[in-house]
Amino acid sequence: MSIKVRNISKKFTSYNFFNKQVNEVLNEVNFNLLDNDILGLIGPNGSGKTTLLKIILNLIEPDHGSVLIANRSKKYLAYINSNSRSFFWRLSPRDNLTFYGKLLDLSSQEINYSISKLSEDFYVQDILDLPFMKLSSGQMQIFNIIRALMREPSYIFLDEPTTSLDLEKSSNLLNILKSYISDRKIPAIWCSHNLDEIDSVCTRFAIFNNKRLKLLDKNQFMKIKNQSNHYCFEIEKSDLKKINKDFEIVNELENTLIISLSNHKYTINELIDFFIKKNIELISIDNKKNMKGFKFDEFFK
Repeated sequence: MSIKVRNISKKFTSYNFFNKQVNEVLNEVNFNLLDNDILGLIGPNGSGKTTLLKIILNLIEPDHGSVLIANRSKKYLAYINSNSRSFFWRLSPRDNLTFYGKLLDLSSQEINYSISKLSEDFYVQDILDLPFMKLSSGQMQIFNIIRALMREPSYIFLDEPTTSLDLEKSSNLLNILKSYISDRKIPAIWCSHNLDEIDSVCTRFAIFNNKRLKLLDKNQFMKIKNQSNHYCFEIEKSDLKKINKDFEIVNELENTLIISLSNHKYTINELIDFFIKKNIELISIDNKKNMKGFKFDEFFK
C-alpha cells in the first residue's frame, strides 16, 4: 500500500469585525492510493480537492486524521499546480530550474541532465534562455511541470496541470505525462475539471462533494462524464418549429440558431438520432463540458 489517508478532517476559521466564521472543507476522508494508481479526483470548485493534496504534502495540517506513507523522509513528493508566480520572472527558465534543482539537493551534473532531458521531452529546449516573463502562460505551465520532475518523484500530485494550454498542447502534454507516470509506475493523484482528461489518463476514480470523498468504479465515472456533456447545436431557423423537446436558444445568427437541449439524460447518439428523425440538418455541434448542477449526492447515499 503506497499511501493511506485516514479520517482526514479540516476546518478553516476566518474573522471579520462582527463574528467568527468556520468553514468545514473535509469531513472524515478515507482512501488508499495503491501502487501504480493514477487516481482521478473530480468535483466542483471548493469541494476540498486542493486542500486534500496539500494535507498529503504536509503543506497544511489536518484537524483530525493522518496520512501514512512508509519511509516518508526518503520519498520525494512532486506537486504540480497551475501557479507560475513562484518563478523568478526576470530570470530564464534554465536559471529558475537550476535554482530549484539546488533546493532538491541535486548535483550540478544531475541538474544539467534533468534540464536537458526534460526540456527535450516537453519540446521547450528552444526557449530555455528567454526571460521567464516573456513566455506565454502555456509555456510557463510546462516549466511548472518540468520543475516538479527535476528529481524523479516517488509520488506525483497534479492539480489542474493543463491549465492555460490550448487543445493541441494539452493533448501532447497529457500523452507525455501519462507515459512518464506509467513507465515509471509512479502512484499519482490527478485533479481536474476536464473529465476527458481524467478518463484518458487515470486508472481509478473518486469524487469530492460536500466535504466527503467517494471512490467510483468506471461505470459510475462514465455516468458522470456523460451527464456533464452539454451539447449545443446549430440549426436553420426554419427548423426550430420541428423541435418538441425543452430547449434554450444560446445564440441567434443571421440565418441559423445555436440551441441547447435539456440533454443530460441523453447520449450524443440519441440526440443526433432525434434530429435525423425530425429531418433537421445539423450545421455544427459544440460540446461544452459542464459539471454545474450535476446531482453528486446520489453517489453518497
